[in-house]
Amino acid sequence: MEVGDVTIYAASHSDGLFDAADTAYSAPWKKFRGFEFAAGNSTTSLSLLFENFRASASASADTDPDKITLLINANKQKEVCEAILDAVWQAARSGKGFVTIADPNQDGSSTASISSNSRNARVSTDIIRCSTIVYDAPDA
Repeated sequence: MEVGDVTIYAASHSDGLFDAADTAYSAPWKKFRGFEFAAGNSTTSLSLLFENFRASASASADTDPDKITLLINANKQKEVCEAILDAVWQAARSGKGFVTIADPNQDGSSTASISSNSRNARVSTDIIRCSTIVYDAPDA
């Protein structure tokens, strides 16, 4: 399996239900465009940027990227980047092809928190949770 074919998944919901817009995101790794370190000197935020999921082929080059923002342990941006990249490579090598970056309810419990989930709900112990998922507005 090619690395670009690996699918990334993250969820920011806290009730275990997919009942609100933009609380879960899944995209192929080939749409990944890079990591963004938070503005304002934040030491606990890291974003993953993806090619705009809703944009059409005619969209302008300045279309805002989709963004998964993670709340992480202070000053652990590099470690989280490395852990995510390692997880993507491992998923490609194993043929599994799926990486969960953050999912507060992976164990099926609506009350489980990402920090206490023991079933590999994150690729790094430095990821506390997925704080926001932002999609660009769809093309008109």
